[in-house]
Amino acid sequence: DDVCTKGGISRVGVNFVSENFPIERLSDELLGRMKSVKLEWSGKYELNNQNILDIINENGTPLYVYEENEIKRNFELIIDSIPYENKQVHYAVMCNSNSEVLRKIRQLGGFVQINSIHELDLVKKVGFSNGDISFTSTGLDSESLERLVQEGVQVNLDSVEEVEKYCKLNAGGNFGIRIKMKEDIELPEGYTNSPKDSDVGIPQDYFSRVKQIAQDYGCRINEIHGYLASNILDSEPLIHSSNYLMECAKQFPDLEYVNFGSGFGVPGRKTESKFDFAGIGEYYSRLTKELSDHLGRDVKLKIEPGRSVVATAGTLYAKVTNVKQLTGKKQISINAGFGEFPRPRIYGAYHEIEAVGKTGETETYDIRGNTVLQSDFLGKERKLPQVQEGDILAIRNTGAYGIVMASGFPGKELPSEVMVYSDGTFKRILDWAESDSLARSSRYE
Repeated sequence: DDVCTKGGISRVGVNFVSENFPIERLSDELLGRMKSVKLEWSGKYELNNQNILDIINENGTPLYVYEENEIKRNFELIIDSIPYENKQVHYAVMCNSNSEVLRKIRQLGGFVQINSIHELDLVKKVGFSNGDISFTSTGLDSESLERLVQEGVQVNLDSVEEVEKYCKLNAGGNFGIRIKMKEDIELPEGYTNSPKDSDVGIPQDYFSRVKQIAQDYGCRINEIHGYLASNILDSEPLIHSSNYLMECAKQFPDLEYVNFGSGFGVPGRKTESKFDFAGIGEYYSRLTKELSDHLGRDVKLKIEPGRSVVATAGTLYAKVTNVKQLTGKKQISINAGFGEFPRPRIYGAYHEIEAVGKTGETETYDIRGNTVLQSDFLGKERKLPQVQEGDILAIRNTGAYGIVMASGFPGKELPSEVMVYSDGTFKRILDWAESDSLARSSRYE
């Protein structure tokens, strides 16, 4: 048993007292010996009372780490913000479809919103029943619709053509419709998916045709669904869209559900205000109560949050592989980029980035993936303590639209995923490098 004193490591214990000797520089042999040892680091960078370096030591980087407690806090914040009693919170599975995340949603009493047959198979495998599932998508073929009919899943249809196909397959059945939002609802500057440009949903001008098809086949339109846009921090546009949803809803006398969708924003910057869940929950409740009074029965209120449930629960950890001097600043390369977390490049999304355990004077850095791609940036002009090769960066709010959008392009393995539980224990919930093709496609664990 060799003794290594550099960085405070010895055969009798481990104590990282030097910021300048990051864990990832240790030899594989020494790391192997240390796996059962509790790591300690001056500055104690901890996650749910579990030193994050323990997790990185055991699982490597790049690595997505999710906090069970944060998922619980977010879910309960959202559901508790709605005073209306007859309600369902349907988690949007496409945000993060890891089975362990879905099990937590189910444990919390949540329901699920899905948009594909593949997701249907996934949530049923996790334990959700058909009655727990809401299906909303676009352009569905007859084969997919037939499967949904067989399963008895509540479906929201997106076009007159889908309505006709569905009614032929399920005469006498029930279905919902997704409405096209009113085009004069204004969104804050910078949104690209405005109602004017939207191609989803059934316009109000087509309602009479939809109702006639339903009548011809003895079907009932039992749900109306509306969705405006993603990541809205100001609730005013959602108030306008919900008013329009109610205007449409009153035209359908058989409604059992009114589905406000989601779009609840998650601040990218620490300086941004958080979304007003209490305000929008109160407003949705009032509208649903008014609709219930209008129809003479208790209508169920549905929402479909996704990113607002899981984004802040996730962090992507990556290793610094190089620090390059540029004019007036430095450029950090890390072993995660577009292929591991494409959201910044696709949407121009801002994510806070921190240097794990580092303090002291800051420098200005651009942060990019260590790939051949040009402009593979995760952040620009960021102030961080002095960073060197082997350090660990934490990219925040990556619990949603992170691993589900990852491709590994160009030529890299996808990150593994770890869940940190409420009791401080952690478990790898998927290792992409070791999993077979089915696990890679479905993320079953």
